Amino acid sequence: MTNEEEKKDETKEVSTEVKSLESIIEPEVVESIDKKMMVFDFDMTEIKAALEQYKNFEIKGVDDKDGYRKIETAMKYVKKFNNKIKAIGKKARDPQTKHNKGISEVEKGYTGILDEAIESMTNKLIDVDNDITRVNVLKHLPDRKERLAKYGITDMEDETILRMDANFFEDFLANKKTEFLENKVKLMNAKKCQDWLIENGWTEETKDDYKVIQEGEKAVFFKKIGEVEL
Repeated sequence: MTNEEEKKDETKEVSTEVKSLESIIEPEVVESIDKKMMVFDFDMTEIKAALEQYKNFEIKGVDDKDGYRKIETAMKYVKKFNNKIKAIGKKARDPQTKHNKGISEVEKGYTGILDEAIESMTNKLIDVDNDITRVNVLKHLPDRKERLAKYGITDMEDETILRMDANFFEDFLANKKTEFLENKVKLMNAKKCQDWLIENGWTEETKDDYKVIQEGEKAVFFKKIGEVEL
């Protein structure tokens, strides 16, 4: 018997063995009384039994062409059956998908006008809330500008300050204070600044009386003259 004849016989043999997959009847997609789609009526036990035979297939080395061909042919049948399952699933989902899309369209018809009303009312509330915030902040604008000035912030526009609510402003001020103090330490420790301060009467005992801010490339120092008790 030639190799080609052996190959044909082997293919026929495998085809017969794996026919058990092909012999499993493809279930129809049927609609039950409660309108739920019923699919995949395969018996899982039958499928497992059909596949069990492949577990013993072996390839005995690189020269075992028959073993290789046997597994290759069997795998084609398994892939074919796998594609059949996927096709059945898609066939069952298609009507449901169309049905669900129809529901979504109707739903959007209702929620669309409701969402539009909610958005309109929300915007009105936001506008009023912003006005309330602006009025409240306007009362404290001088105080806020004074507090900002302590940390070298003197050029911020009023409109920017007015847009800050109380919590945001306090967080912003705290960050600026941290930056200011860090910069003050940095400037105070700079040699040029140290030399200038010492020349102008700065000592360890009076260092807390000095405030420094940076304006461009210059360090500007301020000295506390005194305190007034009110």
